[in-house]
Amino acid sequence: MKILSKISALAISLTLMCSCMIFTSAESRWAELGIDASNTDNRVFDLADIYTDSQEKELNQQIEKVKSLTGWDIGIVTNTLGVEQWDMQAITDDIYDYCGFGKAEDNYSGALLVVDMNSRQFCISTCGNAIQGVNDDYMDKIYDSIEDCLRDSDNIGGAYEYVNGLADSFINSSLPKNTDEKGFVIDGEGNRWIVDGHGFDKNGNVKYESFWHKWLAGLKVTWLPTLIVLVVVIAIFLITVRQKYKKFGQGNSTAPEAVERISLKNRNDVFVDKRVVVTKIPRNTGGGSGRSSGGGSSTHTSSSGRTHGGGGGRGF
Repeated sequence: MKILSKISALAISLTLMCSCMIFTSAESRWAELGIDASNTDNRVFDLADIYTDSQEKELNQQIEKVKSLTGWDIGIVTNTLGVEQWDMQAITDDIYDYCGFGKAEDNYSGALLVVDMNSRQFCISTCGNAIQGVNDDYMDKIYDSIEDCLRDSDNIGGAYEYVNGLADSFINSSLPKNTDEKGFVIDGEGNRWIVDGHGFDKNGNVKYESFWHKWLAGLKVTWLPTLIVLVVVIAIFLITVRQKYKKFGQGNSTAPEAVERISLKNRNDVFVDKRVVVTKIPRNTGGGSGRSSGGGSSTHTSSSGRTHGGGGGRGF
């Protein structure tokens, strides 16, 4: 019995040692890249150098705003490792787990976008509350938006589609949110948010301006004169069209009584034949891709043992 106990203890020790070696190996692998999110407020690790310094600074600021709204740790990592598509999800999960993203007290809640400029693949991993906050439908929308940008070499645009897409998904999710007295969703600073990823301050003024807000502001006109001019133009157009039709009616000498009557003849339908085609529709058994239906989120387990969501690797 003592021999069996010693063998069991040795087996357990070897198992723990192997687990520690795997964990240490994965952790050191990503530490060599210089990614350590636990000791910095920076959340953009641009190892592929696809963003300018100013773009990276502004992107970090936008990430901080969305973090204030969602409570999630949000990160972006670009690299040139040349990771194949089928490995992208595992790599993204590992970077999130072993490089300091997410906090234990927050259930490691957050999201990470990894863009590989060598293999031209990208992937998103979610963890904790962000899994529920970004369901499969919203994940697909975010993926599509990022892919469109990256295909057009709009690298910074893809990053913003990711960050703002997380905000949109959170607002439309079933997760609890902070609201003000008027029912608007607000972040930790009391700023109002709407579903297109742009916010409003406490007075209802636009704080995070979209393209259209900036464009309208650039016109430097008030709505009242614009509305008056529009009404006048429409009125002139309608009067002109009416006058033309009035003249056309006066020049037409054809009176109603001169219009030839339409002769209606009897028409009989003869039944010739009847054919019925019956097609059996196969029942959906629910097999296939394994993606969640009904607005849920698909999950998997990473090498660290944590549960993650995500859309897998996708090329651009």
